[in-house]
Amino acid sequence: MSVPTHQPLLHVLVAACLGVAVDRFVIVPPLLWLAIFLISCIAWWVCFCTGRFRISSLLILGLAATVAGVWHHLHWHRVSPIDIGLYAPRASSPAVVRGTIFRQPKWVTEPQHKGMLDRRRGTRTRLVIRVREIRDGRTFRPTSGLAEVYVNGQISGLVSKDDVEVCGFIRRIQPPTNPGQFDFQRYFRGQSKYCWITVDHPDAIRGITSASRRLAATMGRLRTSLDYQIWKYVTPDCAPLASAMLLGNRQQLDEIQRQRFLISGTIHLLAISGLHVGILSSLFLMLPRLNLVSRKAALLLTVMFVLSYAWLVEFRPPVVRAAILITIFCYCKCIGRQPFSFNALATAGIVVLAINPADLFNAGAQLSFLAVASLMFAQPWLLPRRSPDPIDRLIENTRSPRERLWDRAKRAIRTTALASGIIWLLAMPLVALQFHIVAPIALLVNPLLLLPVTTALFCGFGVLVFGWLIPPLGYLFGKGCGFSLWTIQTLVEFCEHIPLANFWTSGPSSAAVAVFYIMLFAILLGRPVRLSVTWLIGGILAWILCGWVWPTLIKSTVDDVEPQIVCTVIDVGHGNCVLLQIPSGENVLYDCGSFGSASQGLRNVAAVLWSERIGRIDAVVISHGDSDHFNALPELARRFAIGRVIISQPMANGSAGPVAEKMLDRLRASGIPIEAIETDNRIAIANQVTMTALSPPADGFQAANNADSLVLAVTFGQFQMLLPGDLEGQALDLLLQGRRHRFDVAMAPHHGSSNSKPLEFVTWSQPKLVVISSAQDASKANYERLAEQHRFDLYHTGVDGAIRIDATRDGQFRVRCWLREPW
Repeated sequence: MSVPTHQPLLHVLVAACLGVAVDRFVIVPPLLWLAIFLISCIAWWVCFCTGRFRISSLLILGLAATVAGVWHHLHWHRVSPIDIGLYAPRASSPAVVRGTIFRQPKWVTEPQHKGMLDRRRGTRTRLVIRVREIRDGRTFRPTSGLAEVYVNGQISGLVSKDDVEVCGFIRRIQPPTNPGQFDFQRYFRGQSKYCWITVDHPDAIRGITSASRRLAATMGRLRTSLDYQIWKYVTPDCAPLASAMLLGNRQQLDEIQRQRFLISGTIHLLAISGLHVGILSSLFLMLPRLNLVSRKAALLLTVMFVLSYAWLVEFRPPVVRAAILITIFCYCKCIGRQPFSFNALATAGIVVLAINPADLFNAGAQLSFLAVASLMFAQPWLLPRRSPDPIDRLIENTRSPRERLWDRAKRAIRTTALASGIIWLLAMPLVALQFHIVAPIALLVNPLLLLPVTTALFCGFGVLVFGWLIPPLGYLFGKGCGFSLWTIQTLVEFCEHIPLANFWTSGPSSAAVAVFYIMLFAILLGRPVRLSVTWLIGGILAWILCGWVWPTLIKSTVDDVEPQIVCTVIDVGHGNCVLLQIPSGENVLYDCGSFGSASQGLRNVAAVLWSERIGRIDAVVISHGDSDHFNALPELARRFAIGRVIISQPMANGSAGPVAEKMLDRLRASGIPIEAIETDNRIAIANQVTMTALSPPADGFQAANNADSLVLAVTFGQFQMLLPGDLEGQALDLLLQGRRHRFDVAMAPHHGSSNSKPLEFVTWSQPKLVVISSAQDASKANYERLAEQHRFDLYHTGVDGAIRIDATRDGQFRVRCWLREPW
């Protein structure tokens, strides 16, 4: 492989990235940045005047790093003293704010997920407001900053730059409450947002003044109008996908569709990427071949289109990158220079960092630049040079048109497949780290989708251009776009049922991924070498073995010096999930669900399991038939191997209701065995740990599901833990009438509800620690007074996040909560 060594802007980009990274993780004070900048300027001037050009070049890179670090510090660490995020409380609180719509309102489909049960919330609207005032009593206090707003329902008549008054519930964006969970606080902080507001009804947003004459408002109305054209001419089943691919409205796709694209390795099709912009730009580059415009006019139209399109989709980092590269391409074509180089890509990177330095840590921006860099990296393999021998060229010219067409088709197929494979290989570590999935099926499906994706984009662009002007043409383009998108959806859905098409994984560590890309970049910056595809694949396989597979095996096989059981109460909101990690290597889940949002429960539970490098759950115990205790299980079974599911005998007899029965049928269809136990039965997991059912009896209590909760007593040496589910009513009375126990740790029954008789329960169980698993706004007052009287510690997942208990055989245990003492 031959890579040009003279890429000065690439070195500048690397220096800028280092400056941003240093400020992110070290937090350099602004005065120190300024001192470094001044010293570097003086040193550069001295070296330049004395002819030490190599040292002066290094100092220029240092200046670039310093400027980038300062810019990131101003963007990331500097917050206005009157920012709206500083007024936002940790728990939701009523608030009235006034401000200007910063981003065009977009409607979001109701959440759905295959195999799970979400409460139906209907369509919502999402918008961003630049806040100016917040009401304090009867007056409004000045404030500033951005707020993410979610409205239950669709709003109409409001566009970007309109002044509005919003009545809703404000809440500060919180850090992740579980290990491995996506950090929304960090994500929104990169966009200078520190709070979000939920609004119960569209009428709670009132327009104050209209910005109809402003250019931004005109662009906002244009986005809304174009989205309307898509829904008017494209079939309803395909319109959400068309809107996502053409306008970036991924919110209109439901969870099922997004999940299918993720597991098929085609999730990039849902985001407006360089591929989309490049395909649409090719329409203008074809105009000279049709003798419609001159070559320079076509290049000028292309530049105008990509810049306008970037504005239309609100300057997303991948689109900005594509717009800059295409602009540079057109300029180089005009002056007759080589258009593709790492210098051009570095220029795009510098501009993206100048717009928002936090995008350096944005997965979408990282994958976008990585894809283009992979193609440039593999350019010698993708575009082999023609033979310089005139005899070979003469022989090629004497071949028939059909043979030459066939050879071109074979080369195009080979190039497309090879390009797709190289991008997949080089992006796989980052995708596995961010999304915890590896999809080998993408090697086959992405080349197959290139033609329907191109057709869908061309026809969709025709709908946007001609739908409002010539309706019959809009109808024809809509049919073509719909058929192409139907083909895409059918192929992606088919990939779901192919064995070994994808697999979920905890992924490599962040350090291993960093080593992978540093080594790749070192090869790129090194001297020109001849690197074959075989050596590239071999190197990647070696990294997978040494940096990914081997560390995971070591973690799962190395025994602790002192065997201990690890109990993690996962924060799933109002729901329940406890992970038990047994010293001999077995893993047990007690419940796995969340009230109202199975998707939330799934994300949180899977994040904890992946952070612990767990790929198999030996047993899942379902306490009873309320959905907030099991609704994440069907989809969890698609991501992790599950040995068996254990339920109570009354639940097996059908007392849990049709929803639970449907869930059990899905599990049986997946080949997962289901066992039923009753009072005094033991769960055989490992010799070191005993799990005994204290309730319910085989016949149950013929009452609500809560009374039939499967109560487990977990014993490890002298350590004892009680897991009561939602126990209450007659079953709770019967348990409390029995022999008193002394548990080290006890979960509060029914999320700490007063119906679970806190005083009697604490008196009977005599715990040293009580854990309440419930939502943030749930009150723990029922146990706070008892904690002082009975001298036990009290933890609440809604306040403390995930709670981890490390216990040894002698009954000693250590408690840590994720929000105060992360592990």
